[in-house]
Amino acid sequence: MRDWLRRIAVAVRALPTAEELKDRGNACRLAGDMAQALVCYRDAVELNPRYAEAYNNIGILEQESGRHDEALACFNRAIELKPDLPEARWNQMYALLLAGDYAQGLALHEGRFQMGTAADRAFAAGTLALFGGLPPWRGEVIAGRRLLLWTEQGLGDTLMMVRYLQLLSSNYQCIPDVWCEPELVRLITAQPFVGQVFSKSEPLTLAPYSFHCPIMSLPHHFGTRLDSIPDQVPYLFVPEEPVQKWRERLAATSGPKVGIAWAGNPSHVKDTLRSLSLRQVLPVLETPGAVIVSLQKGTAAQQLDQARTAVFDWMSECEDFLDTAGLIANLDLVIAVDTSVVHLAGALGKPVWLLNRFESEWRWLLGREDSPWYPTMRIFRQPALHDWNSVINRVGLELRQWIKQH
Repeated sequence: MRDWLRRIAVAVRALPTAEELKDRGNACRLAGDMAQALVCYRDAVELNPRYAEAYNNIGILEQESGRHDEALACFNRAIELKPDLPEARWNQMYALLLAGDYAQGLALHEGRFQMGTAADRAFAAGTLALFGGLPPWRGEVIAGRRLLLWTEQGLGDTLMMVRYLQLLSSNYQCIPDVWCEPELVRLITAQPFVGQVFSKSEPLTLAPYSFHCPIMSLPHHFGTRLDSIPDQVPYLFVPEEPVQKWRERLAATSGPKVGIAWAGNPSHVKDTLRSLSLRQVLPVLETPGAVIVSLQKGTAAQQLDQARTAVFDWMSECEDFLDTAGLIANLDLVIAVDTSVVHLAGALGKPVWLLNRFESEWRWLLGREDSPWYPTMRIFRQPALHDWNSVINRVGLELRQWIKQH
């Protein structure tokens, strides 16, 4: 009898704990085995029904698989069990925005500096510390006092938010100064409704300011909803000089001019899901009748030697976004993955085709082929995770038809 009980005790000790199951799920996820990861996470919550972290991880996989209602339910459950779990709060906020619930999503987004991973929160704390005791602007009447807007996320996010500068002028009689990445300085300086523009590569002086505002807070402060997005384009304006430079370069070409960017910043956490290789987009590059212009920067631009047809590549001469904007102003269509190029083209009012990954970004919403943020955009979505072939085939067919009409 004692030997039997001893064997049971040994067997029980050999069973994995809920935390070990979650760790196994994390390992499977890193290895790309999402199905097994989901099994591990679900086993973890079956063993411990109050395991908030495991519910959060289930929600992430549900989101990546396109099961958005199930994902949101998991995030809600995780927060119910552990209200101070920052990763779950971030994921809940993101899922609401993706579903178009801007009332709840943008309100939760205001707590973003206390959400996400430990590394995210540490970076946010360091950034906010730069502003010392300067109060954040939350929509108060400014009454002649000075406001400093600062960029906080990707370059595309900033280009998307520039549309609100005119609203600051008309609603608050405020011409803000802007603190941004060096490659955005000249483009933002060229815009109306902006004061001084400072590069983040230089020291920041806070003395003249009464408020600061992270630029991604503007949609919340203006009460933005899907039906009230400031969607008039173009809202970015380019001086004549950079436009004329590229007009002269393109003058000798014949046919519709199509810009293309196939990869984003490789340091982006989702880059393996959103970026392609040049080989994958060759069917688009080889479309008869199109003048193909590369808009690709970074290491991915080195792949151009694989192109089997002529591709104009002047991106080494584009030192910043003002140069690139001047080039895009001369194009008839831009085709790109989810990177700053689509925001720049959309903000300039150019026809732009977005090659969108299956799980999508919050701003592109769910199931839509248009964008309430950019009226000239068409969205070509992956029908399944990692299925770029279907997207490229469809874009190739659509591009042939588009060229016939132009």
